[in-house]
Amino acid sequence: MIRRILVPMDPSEYSKSALLYAANIAQKQQSEIEGMTVIDIPDIEDVVTTFLPLPQGTEKRIAHENEMINDARQKSGKLLHEFGTFCDEHRIFCTRRQYEGKPENVILKESKFFDLVIIGMRTYFHFETDYKAGHSLEKLLNHTITPIMAVPKKFRQVKKVLIAYDGSMPAVRAMQRFVHMAVNSEFEITLLMQAENEENAMHEMNNAEDYIKRYRDIPIKKVWTRNNLITVVDKDFISQSDIVVSGFHSNNILGKFKLGSFPKYLIERNDTAAFICQ
Repeated sequence: MIRRILVPMDPSEYSKSALLYAANIAQKQQSEIEGMTVIDIPDIEDVVTTFLPLPQGTEKRIAHENEMINDARQKSGKLLHEFGTFCDEHRIFCTRRQYEGKPENVILKESKFFDLVIIGMRTYFHFETDYKAGHSLEKLLNHTITPIMAVPKKFRQVKKVLIAYDGSMPAVRAMQRFVHMAVNSEFEITLLMQAENEENAMHEMNNAEDYIKRYRDIPIKKVWTRNNLITVVDKDFISQSDIVVSGFHSNNILGKFKLGSFPKYLIERNDTAAFICQ
């Protein structure tokens, strides 16, 4: 069961979409949603100092910095107010919090005490200083222990689920966490496994199917392929899926989010929700 969902918020359509996905889960599981905003004061200070360097620009710098921080706080307050109104209208229990600091650091710290983080595939936490998408999601994925649901700009009701499964610990963990989240939902599930040996692949998928059916007795389609997983998903599955479940493999000690990885492919496509676990 999902008891606590964290939704980091920014002034974008992705953030609104994340709230709709969170509400869809919360209403079925009576979960609490926490809406959080982060005012990136270090980023504001850096931007102001760049244009008004010390010591010549001290007074102007302080005045401009305070103006930007106050404006960010007003925008943050507006976001949290709209979030609270939405939750009240949909009868969802919620909490609202405003933080200050580097967004990815604050989200990572707070996420330890939540069952799920739902966040846009594009993030705009630096709304006071930069209108381009940031890299908070990738930085969060590099370190978090909490499952992440990364969502596209437009909400889509989740019915068809693709589980990209290879029997590894991250893949098993992602499958388990998703099943726990989806216990009260009706889904069509496809298990897709890339492996050299079909017999071994079917054995692994049969075990996964048995696990899923202990929580929800629904038909599960099992597909084995030798071909590249990204190629197969892109050609035959992504357009038919509402969400893709995937484990994230840290391939080195720093756990960098590697170009060419399957979760990276999903986020770069930016059109289908992804449920990702390390």
